[in-house]
Amino acid sequence: MSYVVTPLLDKTDTKTRLRQHALLMLGVASALAGISLTINGALKDLPRTLITGMVLIIVGIALHFLAARAIQVFETSYKGHPVRFNNSPLTAERLFIDGQQVARGGFGFAMRLEGTIPAGDGAGDKIVATSVAGFTRFRCRIEAQTATETSKRR
Repeated sequence: MSYVVTPLLDKTDTKTRLRQHALLMLGVASALAGISLTINGALKDLPRTLITGMVLIIVGIALHFLAARAIQVFETSYKGHPVRFNNSPLTAERLFIDGQQVARGGFGFAMRLEGTIPAGDGAGDKIVATSVAGFTRFRCRIEAQTATETSKRR
């Protein structure tokens, strides 16, 4: 089957990507330090150390929640249909067409999500979102694929 490919969006984000990783790394460091202090405080009967450790664990958890809220959003439209691609460091990639989630990714460095325009102008056309995740950058490319007339007849 052959397609006509229409590029819709090609963007790279560094600001949110760096924020995501900084929050995750600080959260892990805080939680690990907290666990260490909590164990040390409990074993040596040091109440201040124990309390400090528990506070650091709570801070680490809070930083992970903040990282989960640092979502990268890439938006465009195709023939009047809003298309959105979200990436979160904890919930992975998601593709939305007309406000409805049509595909969900997983964890990895390169991802490809596909969805179909359900109705209206462009019904049946495929929306393809590809992403490449790096430590400091996140690139998202969204394109529309329309089947050619010769492939539709088959």
